Amino acid sequence: MPLLLEANKQMLNIKATNGDTPLMIAASKGHLKACEALLQAGADPSITKGGVLGIGGDNALDLARRYTSDSKDAVIKLLSSYMK
Repeated sequence: MPLLLEANKQMLNIKATNGDTPLMIAASKGHLKACEALLQAGADPSITKGGVLGIGGDNALDLARRYTSDSKDAVIKLLSSYMK
């Protein structure tokens, strides 16, 4: 995965039609290894989905807190360490 991420840096923070970035998706599913790889490649954990008028909204850490997974605590700790 790291080689793929290195070759496609512009895709790290791209948003899907619902506003999710790859990091948001990985965080909401509790995929610790994917979160680690995305963050190490330069994904921005502070990006938000965009709330009303595109202002505010959830970031990857918010989504990790909301959803339950076996690795939830580890994902939250990792994302917290990358937040500015």
